[in-house]
Amino acid sequence: MSFIPAATPAQHNHSLKQQPSTKPMRVSPKITARNLCALEWQSNGNQKEPASVFATYWNGLSTADKELYKRKVSVQVASSGLVQVDDNHDD
Repeated sequence: MSFIPAATPAQHNHSLKQQPSTKPMRVSPKITARNLCALEWQSNGNQKEPASVFATYWNGLSTADKELYKRKVSVQVASSGLVQVDDNHDD
């Protein structure tokens, strides 16, 4: 018979790392390049995918692809009459 020590608080917390959500991604109504991309991505059959899967997709896009979405934001904002905010969180 062998003795197995109880987990220390540090070991216990380590084993409870927060797992990525498996809930479907919800896109904010804010008009940003990332959100426009997310809406398009979801419309292509990814409605049930979690945000972590989209984050991997977005981070894998080329700079040129991200620029295309930024131009779409400019067009949408101009046609809506809204004031565009320079959002650097899309890179």
